[in-house]
Amino acid sequence: MAQEQPTPNIVTSINAEVSFDEVTGAQDYTVFYSFNGGTSYNSVTSPSSPIGIPYDPATCGQTIVGYVVTNCTNGLTSLQVPFPDIVLPLCPPPGPCNNNYQAMLSGLHNGAATTRRISNLGVYNPATSTAPVNIGLIHHSALSQTGFYIAGNFDSIASISSKGVGKLTCNNIKDTAFNVGTGLNLIYSGNEPRTNSGIGYAIAYDPDPTRNRVYVGGNFSQYNGVARNNFVVLNASTGAIDNTFSMGVGFQNEDGSSSTTYGSAHVKTIVIQPDGKILVGGNFHTYNGIAVNRLIRLNIDGSRDTNFTARVFTGSTPQDPFINDISLDLDGSMFVTGHFLTYDGVNSYFITKIKSTGVRDDTFNPGINVTGGGTGLGSIYGLRVLIQDNNFVLLTGTIKKYGAIVSNGILRLKRDGTLDPVYVKDITPVLNVTFWAIERAPDGNILVGGNATSFQTDSTRKHYYVLKPDTLAIDTIKTPIPEPFNQGIQEILIKYTPHTTAIVLP
Repeated sequence: MAQEQPTPNIVTSINAEVSFDEVTGAQDYTVFYSFNGGTSYNSVTSPSSPIGIPYDPATCGQTIVGYVVTNCTNGLTSLQVPFPDIVLPLCPPPGPCNNNYQAMLSGLHNGAATTRRISNLGVYNPATSTAPVNIGLIHHSALSQTGFYIAGNFDSIASISSKGVGKLTCNNIKDTAFNVGTGLNLIYSGNEPRTNSGIGYAIAYDPDPTRNRVYVGGNFSQYNGVARNNFVVLNASTGAIDNTFSMGVGFQNEDGSSSTTYGSAHVKTIVIQPDGKILVGGNFHTYNGIAVNRLIRLNIDGSRDTNFTARVFTGSTPQDPFINDISLDLDGSMFVTGHFLTYDGVNSYFITKIKSTGVRDDTFNPGINVTGGGTGLGSIYGLRVLIQDNNFVLLTGTIKKYGAIVSNGILRLKRDGTLDPVYVKDITPVLNVTFWAIERAPDGNILVGGNATSFQTDSTRKHYYVLKPDTLAIDTIKTPIPEPFNQGIQEILIKYTPHTTAIVLP
């Protein structure tokens, strides 16, 4: 899942509040205005109704003039009421990549990892879909002004060595200025010492020019030949290690190893707070030799932020609990997902909400309702969270039910953790359907990718779906047929020109 950007709002119209004196006997009003060389009009029902004016960057800063015609019922002829001139705002600054919305998908097709483009409508077009670079499986991405930082299970980009981490330019080619050297490697010790390619599971870009950093997490013990246990901080321009960030021995298991019977102490998610502090979650037990419980917040210099202390996550076994995803809420609290059953002693199956201090936020209480595929509680993997603007929380992963209600792969929860009764779309019991990727498109649509061969009773579309934001029903115009991946999608990469706030005229 790409690093969460500010909620994009691509402006296609401007809500202009046009106020004028009410006319006795008028049932409706028609607002005429001159715009972009022509005359347009909107019908309104009251003197204070807003009108939508089409937004065109070519007309930034221009003045709109107009008048109001009223249709009266008292026998009088129509009256014209002038309204003040409206000045359009200046053009917004360019966004990341200075490009219109474009997306890429990464997943498996016929046993091979592949990455392909989709159009700005979310439609897969086989004729234009092949990405210009050859990349393996991408697990996570982060957008910057100059391109994509990517982390995953790959050894090269466009046949150039780039193990586990790299960068694509805005034109989707390898950025050779970002040089990762030998990249991520995992050195196993014990009876059979060996070196494997490391895997990048998480990546986050810090745009602050005083830091200019990229944070990388995953399952590795070296970066470019230098010891870095499961986490490394890089210069965002060059790919060199940023030694101003001091992490000591990094993220490890209880016995000080990176890989033991507890499994690899990997980092699965990284989120940068607005103040620059870094939230890290995964399957680790210690950070620089200090016991932590799968979730930690770090200061900008790499030290542990003692103002945040995660409480205990528990699962069915001591090895079981791990964190898969973190999504920041507007008030600094966070939704945390993973494979756990309780947080701070309270039942909260697979998702919980935590305040900025580490205390459980008891306003969100899903209890034991979320369950997955398989037997018993089932295994829930790939859990991701996306916070909708209308105060809903979208949860994706290997999800089978909320309580007794089947809802394969996707849940929409209210802010108190209860199920949104309006959305229960996929009610056909299917074992182990997983959606690994979820993103918000600039037009508000929700993009999801996974291994579903049937979704919402539709078996013609597979693995990748564009969902309408209000109902989460499949947008059949934008969802492709045939599907571009026959074995599932792991990541959706999005670049867009983000207008983070709507432009509103006085």
